Amino acid sequence: MERTVKVAGEDTAVRTLKIKDQTAACKEIAAPEVVRKITVIAYDVIDGEFLTLTSDVEDKDYPEFEVPLALLAKAFACELEEVETTLLTKLPMTTEITVKEREIKDLTVLPSSV
Repeated sequence: MERTVKVAGEDTAVRTLKIKDQTAACKEIAAPEVVRKITVIAYDVIDGEFLTLTSDVEDKDYPEFEVPLALLAKAFACELEEVETTLLTKLPMTTEITVKEREIKDLTVLPSSV
């Protein structure tokens, strides 16, 4: 997941940070895995193995996440070739995702509130 830090007074997106500790030695800190609840409102096919899911969050940021097609097939309990059709019938859908950087590592479709 990208973070924003100020560099020379400008907001800059970064994926990893190097931080000096008390010994003045640099440490690289990788982005952690994060579990969050999102509402998926759109998708785009990246290639034959990945989709990009666009989510609607409270701050109207519309972040995008990459997800392996096989992970969606597992979540929907369908075949790989049925994922897009199934996804179209479920949008918008609320999900709980485990994400590292912008790639979804785990996904659970939550019951619809409609």
